[in-house]
Amino acid sequence: MEHVAFDVHSMSTGRPFAGVEYQRGTLAGIESRAYLHAKWNSACAYCDATGVPLNVEHLRPRSRGGSNRISNLVLACVPCNKAKDNMPVEVFLADRPARLARLARLAKILRQARTPLNDATAMNATLWQLVKALGTLGRPVHPWSGARTMWNREAMGLDKTHTMAFRSE
Repeated sequence: MEHVAFDVHSMSTGRPFAGVEYQRGTLAGIESRAYLHAKWNSACAYCDATGVPLNVEHLRPRSRGGSNRISNLVLACVPCNKAKDNMPVEVFLADRPARLARLARLAKILRQARTPLNDATAMNATLWQLVKALGTLGRPVHPWSGARTMWNREAMGLDKTHTMAFRSE
């Protein structure tokens, strides 16, 4: 039994990953800043400024419970970064109708921000209770890491799918 119950990485994107992207993740081999430059076309997420220094900016400020997850990060020019300070993005853009109107920027920015995965994380945390309960049925239960499942899958020449992950255990 693999001791990772939910693939929170796929859940955070709202789509399944395949192949190398599934195995390595969104930022494999790329630094966050380079990823953000590619994602935002080296432009400020708030005003579209290009050719200026850009800072990595938190949509939901860390001081207000935001995280360093890539889905909470954008690029911001220095003036926008200073003006936004620790405001939530909705408040920062509320009095800037020109920015709000431009390609429905707020909707685009907020689509990037993902709902925290608290439910999936809680489910993953119940693994050990499940192992204990299954152990009372008289059959041996052996949880192991995703790395062991990956090794088994590769040794058997199986593609990475949820079905194959189950069979390779």
